[in-house]
Amino acid sequence: EPPEEGEEKPAAVAAKQKTMEWGIFRVPAVLGALLAHFASNNLGYLFILWTPTFYKDVLRTSQVMAGAYISFPMTVSIWLPFLVGALENRMRSGGMPLLQIRKKMNLAGSVVQAVCTLLFAVSPTALLACAANCGVQVGSSLQGSGYSANYYEVGGPDTALLYAVGNALASIPGLVLPPLGLLIFTRTGSYFPLFGLCAAITVSTGLLFQRVASLSSGRELLAERGRAGRKAA
Repeated sequence: EPPEEGEEKPAAVAAKQKTMEWGIFRVPAVLGALLAHFASNNLGYLFILWTPTFYKDVLRTSQVMAGAYISFPMTVSIWLPFLVGALENRMRSGGMPLLQIRKKMNLAGSVVQAVCTLLFAVSPTALLACAANCGVQVGSSLQGSGYSANYYEVGGPDTALLYAVGNALASIPGLVLPPLGLLIFTRTGSYFPLFGLCAAITVSTGLLFQRVASLSSGRELLAERGRAGRKAA
């Protein structure tokens, strides 16, 4: 059926829908999700890169046992998303608004991760360090119901673009943490400042997400800002 007069052709509409909207990266809700992703990956890289030497240098653990202590939290993390998904479903069944769930789960995950990261850094035994690392995995899974799920909501038609930029940004810690950690250890002789810095970043981004998160897409929020600006003018 041909379009009515003044109506856009389907091809033109489809072309607009395929266009990537880079302006969404000026929207606070989008930036909040991106930075929460960055902080979560930052902790992930921290534990991947520095736990082997921590077990060896600080806790004097053998290589075999260190491998076991490092791999156990990864094994636990396989099952945690199922539990978090069931928890979110229970919260939604209880009538809690979805945005509130996103904020609560993300903030809870950030706090749990930060606290367990600090506990890991001061652990006197390898077993306690392993338990703290498991806590970090719990926090990461809670964030799966926070910023991670929110990517699809705030991303809207630009979710693929948001994921591409988010993954690129979240890969930076993998390049920065090795030289940064070496610099900190050389100057302080301690692992705690590096782990403390990463914990602080996690809590800060969790609080930011709590403040700016939205269920509206970046395009919708960008359009709302434009309309508000025109009204103010």
